[in-house]
Amino acid sequence: APWLVKHLGWSSAYSAFLFIWFQLAFLVPSAVGASDWARRSLPPLVASLLLVGGVGVSRLGLWGFDLSVSQLLQERIDPPTARGSVLGVQKSLEAMWGTLAAFTSVMLPAPWQFQYLAF
Repeated sequence: APWLVKHLGWSSAYSAFLFIWFQLAFLVPSAVGASDWARRSLPPLVASLLLVGGVGVSRLGLWGFDLSVSQLLQERIDPPTARGSVLGVQKSLEAMWGTLAAFTSVMLPAPWQFQYLAF
């Protein structure tokens, strides 16, 4: 993301916008691969490749989005002395949602319940 901002002249906000749409676009095949329709209509290998491949490629969009948002926060938090507090709250919220996702996966352990975790 910083390379795109520097060499292509994009703003951090524009690169964040593009990266989040890149991630969402590549999550669509994952949703199709995890769907009940894919399990009934497609060969298991194709459904698995859609799911795993879509998630894998979409991580590039998430990586770029995270870098862009971090750069935006560092550039735009005013006064600079508040930067540590704001970024600390951001990290704690990220940790909370990660813990909630892990807890939900423990509460829905059966393979047939994975569709609820995917959406």
